[in-house]
Amino acid sequence: MSGMKKHVSSKSHKYLLWPILILLFLTIGVFLTTNQAEKEQDARTRAQVFQNPSLFPSGFADDVASPSPSPTKPVPQTSIKPVRATLSFSFSLPGISSQGGNMTPLRKTRDITLKFYEPDADSGNKHVLPQFSLNLTATFDEDPGSPTYTSFVNKEINLEKLCFETSQCVPRGKYQIAIKTQQTLQKVSKKKETDVGGKAYDINTSTKINVDFRNLIYGDIAPSPNGDNIIDRKDLLAFTSCFGGLLLSEGCVNKQAPDFDDNGFVDGYDYNLLLASFEAIEAQGGTAPEFNQAEKIEIKERIPTPSPSAVIVKNQQQNSLGTVFGLLIFFLLIAASVFFVLKNKKIKSLIKTPAKKSGFEEKEYFVKKQKDDPDGKSVWLTIADDEGQKLGRYLGKDVKDGFAHIKGARKIENGKEFIEISKIIWEEKA
Repeated sequence: MSGMKKHVSSKSHKYLLWPILILLFLTIGVFLTTNQAEKEQDARTRAQVFQNPSLFPSGFADDVASPSPSPTKPVPQTSIKPVRATLSFSFSLPGISSQGGNMTPLRKTRDITLKFYEPDADSGNKHVLPQFSLNLTATFDEDPGSPTYTSFVNKEINLEKLCFETSQCVPRGKYQIAIKTQQTLQKVSKKKETDVGGKAYDINTSTKINVDFRNLIYGDIAPSPNGDNIIDRKDLLAFTSCFGGLLLSEGCVNKQAPDFDDNGFVDGYDYNLLLASFEAIEAQGGTAPEFNQAEKIEIKERIPTPSPSAVIVKNQQQNSLGTVFGLLIFFLLIAASVFFVLKNKKIKSLIKTPAKKSGFEEKEYFVKKQKDDPDGKSVWLTIADDEGQKLGRYLGKDVKDGFAHIKGARKIENGKEFIEISKIIWEEKA
């Protein structure tokens, strides 16, 4: 319709009647639509932290009812001849990663226990004792160029030196190797996650062994401080007693244990990480404990701030007077514009909205800041909606946690997929 002209008489106002009537009907329609009763809905975004449901070890709470085999007696440490071998290991904690998780955990070092079982032993049964155990530490890998970036690692452990200095010794032989740390269930290293038994590692002179335990499963937080390798009602009570504002109460015995993403808060994100653990357990055939209805309501009421993993979205009833006033101003501006166009006997070319580029993103997300980019000009964000979490990069510093309308485009740099955000429009609080 660009370039089209319409001649009108300067003394006639009949051409102003139709746009005024249309705008009047629009005003009434919008007012009736916006002045509706308050609506409320629950919208949960489950954290995508488990890529394989078979991560759940066989030694879950079902072992309580299983027959108890004769315990395997561990070999006395004093009778062990140390072996000249080196060992390194790594593991990941859901919610602490470069894939939309917390990249700046408060605790950069974790106490862990490595357990060595006979090749044919049922390492998933709590009644079967390991042959040997090593008490060690693991450190968070903050090097972006490292293959274990954002995992917890311990590299080049000299087993012979460790034996002489700490009397923690492992002799030559073949072993399944399992790991246990605070907040998680014990997990044995396997060739494939679907395998029933663990992988047998041959520890001999000059052997270099690298063990990747991959993702561990959260939830074993009671009794304090190390749990009992079972997730049950005691663990649920330990979580709810520290949730939200109760973190500072006397009833919260172990304040770090329920904080799975290790950011100093126990919120909806930690709640969803725990639910993801339950899903992995049930996918493996186990039975996970459940929060009762009262606990679920209590958790929702205690959420301190909107979270990307457990959100209560409320559409508040709009103020009718403010809506009418805003629409009236809009009506007057449109009417004045139409009058100006008709008076000058011209209709200028219509502005065409450019087509969206491939990979264009424009929708509402919950925004959570991760860290500043090394370039000093942008910041990395976690953005989440009902489809999951994504990684975002925003050119600017004025970023806060909350709901916002995001405009940007999908990009891939150095193998990392993220949304290059061009604009953030923050949602106004009611």
